Parts: sequence; C-alpha cells; structure tokens
Amino acid sequence: HRRDPATGKLQFIVDSDAFIVRGLAAIVLAAFNNRTPAEIAAFDIEEFFARIDLLRHISPTRGNGLRAMVRNIRKLAEVAAGQGVV
Repeated sequence: HRRDPATGKLQFIVDSDAFIVRGLAAIVLAAFNNRTPAEIAAFDIEEFFARIDLLRHISPTRGNGLRAMVRNIRKLAEVAAGQGVV
C-alpha cells in the first residue's frame, strides 16, 4: 500500500494468479482505495457486500478469503493511522 502525503488517503494493490481472486480483490479495492484510515475503519463492508449481493454468488470459502483480505486492509490502515495518517 501507499499513502498520499497531501491527503492521507491510502491506495492498495492486490494481485493473484487466480482470476476469481483478482475480481474479488477489485471489488474490495473499489470499497477501500483512496480513503483515509478513519474512513476505512468506519466503512461498513458487510453492508456493501449485501448491497451488491456478492456473498450469495461466491462459496463460503471465497467469502472467508474476502473477509481476510478486508481484515488485512484494515490492519494496514490502522498502522497508517498510528503513524499520524488521518
């Protein structure tokens, strides 16, 4: 990840060999990219997933992987917040 020093907003890059994982990562990045750590912490990702009806279309295992990706992004945002990024 990287942050914009002027705005404090974070940008993330996720890649995978599996096309489905790339697609799921793109959805997560659409929700979290170019947001501040505080915005990331406050964002209701489960409501976002429900709004786009995503979890109905993927296996429980993929859903768990998706949530793990979200946890990792939130941890990175938390670290960035501790470094004075708001």
